[in-house]
Amino acid sequence: MTTTTKIPTPVLQTADHLIASIPFLLGFNPAHSVVLIWLRQGKVLLTQRVDVITHSDVRAVVDESLDELHVWAREVTSALRNVAADEVAIAVFMDSQHEHADWCDTLISVLCHSVIDRGVYPIGAWLVVEDQWRAFNFGQAKFHEAWQVLDPGIEADVAQDFASIGCSPVLHRSDLESEIGPDFDRQALVHEILQGDARLGVVGDDEERRNHVIDEVWLHLGHDDVPNEGIAMMARALTDVRIRDCVLWKLSSEPVDQARAARLRLLVRWVPVGKRAPIATVSAIYAWMLGDGARANVSLALAFEDEQDYELGRLLALALTNALPPSHWREMMSSLPYEAIRRGGAP
Repeated sequence: MTTTTKIPTPVLQTADHLIASIPFLLGFNPAHSVVLIWLRQGKVLLTQRVDVITHSDVRAVVDESLDELHVWAREVTSALRNVAADEVAIAVFMDSQHEHADWCDTLISVLCHSVIDRGVYPIGAWLVVEDQWRAFNFGQAKFHEAWQVLDPGIEADVAQDFASIGCSPVLHRSDLESEIGPDFDRQALVHEILQGDARLGVVGDDEERRNHVIDEVWLHLGHDDVPNEGIAMMARALTDVRIRDCVLWKLSSEPVDQARAARLRLLVRWVPVGKRAPIATVSAIYAWMLGDGARANVSLALAFEDEQDYELGRLLALALTNALPPSHWREMMSSLPYEAIRRGGAP
């Protein structure tokens, strides 16, 4: 599941505006996906993407009730435990106009029933294939036959609105993965430094050195051009939980910005494979604080590639799965004095 929270949007005046906004809200163009835009008083609270469940995915039909589809719908709408929405807009993205067409009628009907059961009003649902869409007829519980073409003028206006706040989508999720893909040449140089200095970034019980290392890591996070020695030092230093958490406290205490997020993604590329779990998790948390759930999930997946049971990553995965807004993280961190984190108070 991909979640994105509290990203400014243009006024969602029409279906064309809403559909054109979705790639910007997610950060990429969805494929074979159900996207739910949860709103309150017209303001976007959360954009949630889940894989489409198809008829072939449902293994059992009991008394034609599609039990497994109802279970899936309840899991999707469980995001409302942490989102005070009063309305939702739903879009189903498929690869062709004929792909699972009848099944999409059933899927939306069940999903809307689950939404209504939770006290939320579905303002509309659409089936989208490339630049065409058709609306769901709630009275007949099926999509209209006629396809509409997405207005290119509205697409351009929406793109301009999002560009003004620094948001632009990539074509596919794989493009997000490539942003943190390994730079093997740089990794080799950093690995050589780590192999040559067994004490680099190691603190132990030396509290004065721990303070110095925290300051060094923080300094590097503010610059685009980090030397290989600095990358190696951070890779090892962030394995120290107190150093990592102090850095996260500092990141949480300042306004988030896209430039720092981009620097963190670069660091993930440069840290050697096998040692990326701490920096990738820090990058994921920072993306989450920006409301960029797509990049948070991509960074988190990479962290688990290197360390499957990385504890902080597991906690973040739980927060993302339950659509917990990033404001919870910032409130928790701000409630703890820096010295408490410095002494080992867990985030």
